[in-house]
Amino acid sequence: MSIFGVLVHKRSVSQRNASSECSSSRPDLLPVPLSSEKPIPTYKMPFPVEKSCGTWKHGKHSDNYQEIMEKLGLPAEMFKKMQESTFPVSSSLSGDKFTSKVEFMGKTRESTFTFGVESEEDDMSTGKKRKVTYTMEGDNLVSVYPDHDGKGTSVRLSRHFVDDNTIRTDIKVGDLEGWTTSNRC
Repeated sequence: MSIFGVLVHKRSVSQRNASSECSSSRPDLLPVPLSSEKPIPTYKMPFPVEKSCGTWKHGKHSDNYQEIMEKLGLPAEMFKKMQESTFPVSSSLSGDKFTSKVEFMGKTRESTFTFGVESEEDDMSTGKKRKVTYTMEGDNLVSVYPDHDGKGTSVRLSRHFVDDNTIRTDIKVGDLEGWTTSNRC
């Protein structure tokens, strides 16, 4: 499984390199044969995991975020505290293994996942373990919890950088959708 998404754009035959292969200085990107009938692939890097390291705070922009947290059982007073808290993040990527350490509201969670493989993750607010699968979809880091609450409610989080200091997280809990931002402190 490749974690790299591919964007494709068309160029005229005269603009193409006369070579029969597309070369890359990146050893993990293999040459792709070119032909006059096929577009040239341009590689788009996945979510830059190392760029997510630092201290973050929930942003002021969102849609349905409080409703989503309520649906997940977060009390209103806890939501307010969460919105005011900062959270240090340390992340790394090695091949298809993603490691993340998050400190939030006095608790620390450190986990390592293999992309595309279901595993368990500790919920920082309840202490319960949940099944989750992490994947890269284009430039989005996605986590899917097939049974978040033990009652069959599916949760999907999809994160991407808006700019160097802002991450947008699109959230779907059952049939309720929304988004929120986090800003680097």
